[in-house]
Amino acid sequence: MKDDTRRQFISTAGAGGALGLAQPRLANAQGKPSDKGWAVFDIRDSGAAGDGTTMNTRAIQAAIDTCTAAGGGTVLVPKGTYLTGTIVLKDYVTLYLAPQATLLGSKSLDDYPPKERGSRGGTGGTRALVYAHGARNVAIAGRGTIDGQGAAFDRGKPRPLEVCLVECKGVAVSDVTLKNAAVLVLLCVACDDVNVRGVTVNSFANYNNDGIDMESCHNVVISDCNVACSDDAICLKSGMLRSCKNVVVTNCVLSTYCGAIKLGTESQGGFENISISNCSIYDTWMCGIKLLLVDGGKLDNVTISNITMDNVAGPIFIRLGDRGRPYGESAGLPTGSLRNVLISNIRARVAKTVPKSLREPNVQITVPEKVACCISGIPGHCIENLAFANIHITFPGGGTSEDARRKAIPEQEKEYPEYRMFGTLPAYAFYVRHARGLSFSNIRVDLDGDEYRPALVCEDVQDLDISGLRAAVPVGGGPLVRLRQTQEALISGCRPLGDVATFVQVEGEGSSGISLVANDFRRVKTAFETVEGATKTAIRVSANSGQ
Repeated sequence: MKDDTRRQFISTAGAGGALGLAQPRLANAQGKPSDKGWAVFDIRDSGAAGDGTTMNTRAIQAAIDTCTAAGGGTVLVPKGTYLTGTIVLKDYVTLYLAPQATLLGSKSLDDYPPKERGSRGGTGGTRALVYAHGARNVAIAGRGTIDGQGAAFDRGKPRPLEVCLVECKGVAVSDVTLKNAAVLVLLCVACDDVNVRGVTVNSFANYNNDGIDMESCHNVVISDCNVACSDDAICLKSGMLRSCKNVVVTNCVLSTYCGAIKLGTESQGGFENISISNCSIYDTWMCGIKLLLVDGGKLDNVTISNITMDNVAGPIFIRLGDRGRPYGESAGLPTGSLRNVLISNIRARVAKTVPKSLREPNVQITVPEKVACCISGIPGHCIENLAFANIHITFPGGGTSEDARRKAIPEQEKEYPEYRMFGTLPAYAFYVRHARGLSFSNIRVDLDGDEYRPALVCEDVQDLDISGLRAAVPVGGGPLVRLRQTQEALISGCRPLGDVATFVQVEGEGSSGISLVANDFRRVKTAFETVEGATKTAIRVSANSGQ
């Protein structure tokens, strides 16, 4: 290794080596010991040339193979542009990209031989630029770049993933920039003990450019990443019959043409013990937060907190469905369960239009009008124990009196789950149906324009608690809240942000056990009204001011 490059690498890596991890000592004379004692294998010593035109696949792979044979160490990609096809990481190897170093993906599919994925294939098949299968303690690090040149590949044909790690244990990806993928950018499948830190993703080169995907992985930390891409930014999946479990996502900045934070759609293995916090989402056009359980499995114990959103179409979408997508050759699983979710400390502004600066010539982006947060189970399968706390969202308005009267919302339980799948919803802020154990605490919803729809509509909801709701009022004399076929509801400490004719409209003969207690109704003409078979005995009113 040249002295100046070696000094740069040591300075960047620090005393603990690349990623600050303990590195294996030099096992034979093929690698060059760094000043700190661990083995460093410069790809130029294997014949790689950083001129942007020489094909370096064999040279880079030779350095990796020599490194793992020596007991492990660091494979150094120094300053330069290194054209390559598939390279395979192996045990105890850190692929380190120096500043101003670029791994440049070949534009020829022939340079990406098919590899095992360990799960069903899916878009992009099993081809990848950087790949590992069953490896132990592998890492990608440094301030360099991996550029997939994804625009060179046709959407309807096989495309290589940028980084694909399958059934590995001990994975670290840090500080690198991943850009221009042909399909998914970073995918880990059935990996354990994964740490993704400080990664920058910038990928709008092709379709299906998910930023960071974790499928059926356990013990995962994703932190301090900056992701901008044309498909889901951070996506957890469980398409294998193995859960996605013990995952932390924190301190990330996200922007996407699709969903920013998404669990699903594939859910056969389920999701358990997921914590997402301290993220900033901006310019996102197909939902900020999406929890989707439609292929069986269970989603349990998920917390999402301290999230800001700006220019987001559809802030929150939660769907328990029954698409029943099969795993491999097996039949689809029965309807799953979605329970024990807490979403708190959210600040969001819903987008009106797409900024011109974000429109790409080959991508059609439309922002649906009149978007609400949607939480929907299906008949006989309720979403359970869902809590919202400390939420402030500003909506654009625009709902008509016809939108407000809409009641026959199709179930579409077999359809692909998307936040706009039900069309314009009859609520401007939250529409909830088929739920049990639902609470709203300290919720404020504002409007930027006129709106006829109520703020909240609940249908087939049991055990409902609404406290501290402050909501902009609709025009046209409609209610602020609609409860349809709702049982055991406590509404307290609420206040409309304007004069409203009716606070809550109770609908359906199945509605019962509804209490309005200690609310501020000084700007409310009528506390409640009953329609469509609901009786006044279903509602109890006490200690409300202004009534």
